[in-house]
Amino acid sequence: MLWQRAGALVAQEFDAAALKMRGEAHVIAAPATDSAVSSNGMLLYSAGAGKNQLTWFDRAGKSLGAVGEPAQYQTFRLSPDGQRVAAARSGPNGTELWIVESSSGAATKFADVTLPLAVWSGDGGKVLYTASPLFDLTSRSVSGTGNAEQIAQCPTFDNAVRLVA
Repeated sequence: MLWQRAGALVAQEFDAAALKMRGEAHVIAAPATDSAVSSNGMLLYSAGAGKNQLTWFDRAGKSLGAVGEPAQYQTFRLSPDGQRVAAARSGPNGTELWIVESSSGAATKFADVTLPLAVWSGDGGKVLYTASPLFDLTSRSVSGTGNAEQIAQCPTFDNAVRLVA
């Protein structure tokens, strides 16, 4: 099980059969501001403010390589299959959402966003994000086909965060 504690990423073994934690919690990375784990157990995390590098780690903590280019990443989310990362990062005119290929590191600017939050659809074919000053929830295909579609109107910041999260 992974969680954030005092600016660090912490892990502890969880026994799902007994519904209990086992052993002691230990720090995986510090500093760490955001993290995601793929279905095969690889970990991707961000080290904090300023330019940073997204990096894959195996379960033993061994670095498996960088993902994409160094940037000022704010948040990121792995696609359901772990093949892509939706990464919000600072751009010249505000926050931008980029889609990064996990294996090659190739990155494509996806959208200018209001909040640095994104959620993948269950099939990994679309990303939900906010792209208006009113925090409206928007959906767009990652294939590049079709237009962005407004999913919900969110008259407040709190509602937008609840819908995206």
